[in-house]
Amino acid sequence: MSKPDTAAKKNLTEDATLQEPPQQRALLLLSGGFDSTVAGNRLVQLGWQVDALHFSGEPVVPDISARVAELARHIPASRMWVATLGPAQAKIVERCFRRFYYVILRRLMMRIAAGLARRESISALATGDNLGQVGSQTVENMFCIDEAAASAGVRVLRPVLSWDKVDIIRQAQRIGTYELSSAPEMCNALGPKDPKTRSRLDKVLREEARLDMDALVAGALEAMRAQGLAAPSH
Repeated sequence: MSKPDTAAKKNLTEDATLQEPPQQRALLLLSGGFDSTVAGNRLVQLGWQVDALHFSGEPVVPDISARVAELARHIPASRMWVATLGPAQAKIVERCFRRFYYVILRRLMMRIAAGLARRESISALATGDNLGQVGSQTVENMFCIDEAAASAGVRVLRPVLSWDKVDIIRQAQRIGTYELSSAPEMCNALGPKDPKTRSRLDKVLREEARLDMDALVAGALEAMRAQGLAAPSH
């Protein structure tokens, strides 16, 4: 097994990492889809307090933060923030090799989330990453993405990493988020049709150097807004 595979496997292990004392806090990167909502709910079941961070693609795509807030309420999450990434996404497309788009974008998300976690004294990040998905969700790409989180001094939890998609869908139905998550996310508007699935960190860093990542992170943190959590629909 290669070094990236070994390191990634160590970082991506689900069971031991999640068995923490009750009321550890995790910041969940919450999209509008099935996986991240179920991941957050799983953490709550394990005794974690979950806060949510949604990355909005506006103005590139419509703002869905109100719907995501309703998903957060079902988790249930304690608080939610929204960071606008549309302009940053456009810069990635403009300046970087397009096939690295998802990995670079996810690394930016990790750095922004890590900044919020430090500010709010939250001990870990959490995602709905699930092996077998396309795009950035391969072991090699997760290794590259986790390096950004590790460099920022935070760990990443992936509660549904090895779940079958069928099980994720069933759990979404149980917790009442299936219909909400079935709506289009439109998160791939700028993404390539043939993204890199076995990214090398050195090549990712070379492309990322074309951006002022520190400025993008600082700008997102400064403009971040709190989002009220809507009551579930009946």
